[in-house]
Amino acid sequence: MAFPTSSTLDALTRGFESPLGNVTWSSPTQGTDDFMILPDATGASAHASGVLASSYWSAASFGPDCEVWVKFPTVITDSFVTGIMARIINPGASVTAYKLFVALSAGVTTWTLAYLVSGTQTQITTATQTVSATHGIGLECIGTAIKCYHFNGTSWNQTPIISVTDSNVTAAGRLGIRCNDTSTRIAPFGGGTIEASGIALDHAGIVPQLFRTTRRL
Repeated sequence: MAFPTSSTLDALTRGFESPLGNVTWSSPTQGTDDFMILPDATGASAHASGVLASSYWSAASFGPDCEVWVKFPTVITDSFVTGIMARIINPGASVTAYKLFVALSAGVTTWTLAYLVSGTQTQITTATQTVSATHGIGLECIGTAIKCYHFNGTSWNQTPIISVTDSNVTAAGRLGIRCNDTSTRIAPFGGGTIEASGIALDHAGIVPQLFRTTRRL
């Protein structure tokens, strides 16, 4: 089964929107701030650098087998962090979820996979992989198999950057994004429930492009 199996949930390029809403988003997932879509329609970003912004797709829950992915039109800025979350339950101070976040420091991009249980974060593992402009990251949760993927600007690397077994967060939940940098752009945002067939359902529970056999990159 190639990653991702899901299509885009939100292109995040519709024009200025603050806070991120469109009747499909709610905030915050974690922290105190939310996302906005920039006036130049280049993607979603935090309101202020150094302040954690987080939003989750509130139009539907997914999973427990699910995936979430984003791409970055602009490169991640040094010393700031951006990422994605899956299996989000109880957004806010007592959030439970898996999260993947990437941080650039001194030319090295570190990927960190962690879980939150009732607001308490525990790191699972880290890895290094460059994330540049037009690249992307993805998080897949199938049972206790948790995997993180890299989009290199052209295609998704099907060898996970991180692959672990973890059972700390097992329930279905929301999908979300997080960032603390105003120069990083997130666009688009995708994800869904992974069915036993290996096909992801969208937010309406419908198989995207039902009659196509080729998965999107």
